[in-house]
Amino acid sequence: MARLSPEMTKKTTPRGGKSTGMDALARDLRRRGYLLQGLLGVLRDIRPMCHFGAPAGGPEDRKAFATFLQQAGLHALRRESPDGSLLLTVGRDRDALEEFVSLSERKASLRDTDEAIAMTSRMGELLGYPPCCTRAFVETERLTLSPTAPAPASFPRRALERAGAGPFPFPVNFLYNFHSRSSGPSGELGLLLQGGYSAMDRHLLPWIPCGFRCEPSRSAGARLYGALQECEPAFAEDVKRHLATTIVAMSDWAFVPLLGVRRRAEEWYYGATLPVRTLAPRSTVELLASGDRLRRDGGGLEVLRGEALLGRLAPLHVVYDFADEP
Repeated sequence: MARLSPEMTKKTTPRGGKSTGMDALARDLRRRGYLLQGLLGVLRDIRPMCHFGAPAGGPEDRKAFATFLQQAGLHALRRESPDGSLLLTVGRDRDALEEFVSLSERKASLRDTDEAIAMTSRMGELLGYPPCCTRAFVETERLTLSPTAPAPASFPRRALERAGAGPFPFPVNFLYNFHSRSSGPSGELGLLLQGGYSAMDRHLLPWIPCGFRCEPSRSAGARLYGALQECEPAFAEDVKRHLATTIVAMSDWAFVPLLGVRRRAEEWYYGATLPVRTLAPRSTVELLASGDRLRRDGGGLEVLRGEALLGRLAPLHVVYDFADEP
């Protein structure tokens, strides 16, 4: 484990306050590959720490990051994940960062389900995630880790089950955040083969909400969206464009976002699809891209263009509706 940050100095940004200079540094770091949402979340005291994949970068990028940490009064720890990638954990409290990293490293090698789940609860607390969401995550993780489980539990589907029908406020849409999955393909080879572009940074919540109507999650996401609007307005609008829409999903890792959606009862009229990189089968992506309307038919979905039926999606597909308002 290597510390990246210098000692905290007296040149700190007031807690929860706004700083044009710090926003400029944060914007520069986003262009260097750092996760702006995570850094702003800590800067604005929306959460106590964040963790995300470390960009490759070079000496100048690391120097810019060190300058940001020093001026913001933050610390950072770097660690290697089980798949060999580097992760950064950033926050104000050095002791809390070290405890989180220690728990992460210990959990990666654990085989005891109960001990691993206890660590998950503490890690959620350190990260400042809502207790209701941590409890729900632990409940789903227990199902996923159970040796008798027929298949891994789906976090989005359980969030939908707890919330009922949409549309839901867009800040709780975490579906693009692949780092919030507990299981899935190792590495990104499978994703790269699908084409499209990565939308991993088009999210507001780094955690999985207990339900799509979780008020603590909505509130934190809305606050972060407001911070993004102040710091990087064009990027904030692009994030919203990805989140405030309808998503057709077949699994946690395979989904297709729709744009320009108008819903009428059990029909969804749409203008286009977003070519984001997921594990959705190419045939499904192309079918939805060629249509302009979805219609629920029994347990499945029909894809139409005008009145012409183009094809059907299997009953395993789920539609998530997210509203334009936070």
